[in-house]
Amino acid sequence: PPSTVDSIAVDGKGNTNDEEHRSIDEQQIKSIDDVTNYVVAPLQEIENIKTELKNLQLTVAGNLVKINRNLEELLRRSNPVGGIVEGIIYDHPTLAVSTIVNFDKLSEWVKIQENKLKLVTKLRILGGANTEEISKRVLDYLFAKNISKLVTLTGKEKGVLRSFRDSGFVDLINCCVRATSGGEQLTIVEAEVAIKKWVKNKSDPRAEAKCLGESQSPVVLNNDNVENN
Repeated sequence: PPSTVDSIAVDGKGNTNDEEHRSIDEQQIKSIDDVTNYVVAPLQEIENIKTELKNLQLTVAGNLVKINRNLEELLRRSNPVGGIVEGIIYDHPTLAVSTIVNFDKLSEWVKIQENKLKLVTKLRILGGANTEEISKRVLDYLFAKNISKLVTLTGKEKGVLRSFRDSGFVDLINCCVRATSGGEQLTIVEAEVAIKKWVKNKSDPRAEAKCLGESQSPVVLNNDNVENN
């Protein structure tokens, strides 16, 4: 049988075809590297595009939220008095509540989930720069000034007949803040503090005057409800 040496071709210059084989192998390796680079580069570009697209989606979503809030505020400011959310028929006592009888009726009324949501839909149009102002506007809209002498947070003071804590209004305040501020929530303690401050301001003319001087005038909504006195 022919030896290994005999199987290797020798050209006219005395060179074997091993060199040719090595040259071909090197070219193939180089071609594979080129193809790999060609494939890897587009994959990286695709990942970069995905990242940019995700960032763009987040930016657009954030801007849409801002636009929605600005639109709501614009509608609130430009809407004529009494023309907001009056298509819904409300069967709660006429607002602002000024008697204990109607306080009790409204308290029971807002404890029903459907009723509470209807009222929140209306009250959110009152707006407010922060949770404290939102709470104050809601309380100003719901209750006449004299209620502060009949109802307090705990109901333990002399001459006081009812407690806000035992009513459904703490939860209502929280729902109004969440709906108006775009998701921000009050704790029960924070909602109670807002109510306590409102009662104090209404009971003390000097405190109320100071409070009015620090905040903007609230938006007035139409209180033409179906009377249930």
